[in-house]
Amino acid sequence: MIQLNAVVGIKGTVTMGSDDRLHLDRVGITCALCHSTVDNAGHAANPRIPLGIGHRLDGWANRDLNPGAIIALSPAVADSANAAIYNSWGPGKFDPRFNIDGKDEPAPLIPPVFGLDNVHSTIYTGDGSELAYWNRYVGVTQMGGQGVFADPRLPDPLQNDGNPINRDQRGDGADCVADIVLAAGSAAGGPEGTTITVPVDNIESDGKADCVSNYLPALQAYQLSIAAPGLEVLENDPGMQDFADAHYLPTFVDEIAAERGEALFSGKANCASCHAGAEFTDANDTLHDAGASASLDPGYVQRSASRHWRTSPLSALWTHPPYFHDGSADTLEDAVSRYNDKLQLELTPAETRDIAEYLKSL
Repeated sequence: MIQLNAVVGIKGTVTMGSDDRLHLDRVGITCALCHSTVDNAGHAANPRIPLGIGHRLDGWANRDLNPGAIIALSPAVADSANAAIYNSWGPGKFDPRFNIDGKDEPAPLIPPVFGLDNVHSTIYTGDGSELAYWNRYVGVTQMGGQGVFADPRLPDPLQNDGNPINRDQRGDGADCVADIVLAAGSAAGGPEGTTITVPVDNIESDGKADCVSNYLPALQAYQLSIAAPGLEVLENDPGMQDFADAHYLPTFVDEIAAERGEALFSGKANCASCHAGAEFTDANDTLHDAGASASLDPGYVQRSASRHWRTSPLSALWTHPPYFHDGSADTLEDAVSRYNDKLQLELTPAETRDIAEYLKSL
């Protein structure tokens, strides 16, 4: 399946050996491992086909994936004390700070990567002003890419004695001077089959090569092109309907209740004071103090570069329960109730349900 490029998020080089058997010579992961999944088109067509075989859903948070359990299987980790920490994360969660600060704290949810066009602060804590910041961070510090990540705001206790992070993982250039061939509909520009040549001059004067930077513009362009899906994607699509059922996603919006919820959202509850504009976030202008979150793990923000929270965009909330960075609100109604208590909004149970119904419709 890896040879056929049929495993989302996995890339490998497969060759035929002298023993007439296929051999996996090289393997790596892509962003899609965590930020893409598939519908259940196969199972919908034939119930004997297992779940998880279908069409790609790029940008969706992969809440079935258990990265911690996978990492814990590594021979480099399996016999260490960290194996138990990795195994504690659970499905749909990944702690991108653990190998920087070594803190055994609850892992945050894997977020979706859609509907982010015109949103400049693009992670829970708004550390960078564009997706490329986080792509570089993850590419270098989490995926082992041959490149450089530095941020004077972020301490690096494990590798730099608590001084600001400055990880230089450049390689010799032999493996990273490769061309990118665009697929149909690519947001990176050019028709299908167009080749983007990664220049050999990414090799710097010291002979080391930055194998990350050249890929960031095209990657960001594609990510920003992914629109947030509405509930209409379920219509007349058995694979998506099967996926929604398997993941307990809503499939229906009470339009009358949603209209009442919209009025409350902008009125009594004043959600729109932060969840503002077409993207439902003020993140382009404002980050919020650590105490602003209604999550049960507000301390996570202190492990970030910004030490602040970004107001999360609200489009397609229906696709990725539970809510808050720590997943501490099982439903949208739970999330609204949490802010009702924190901000003393005095919403009635019926009003809370109406706002949740409106959020489902976004």
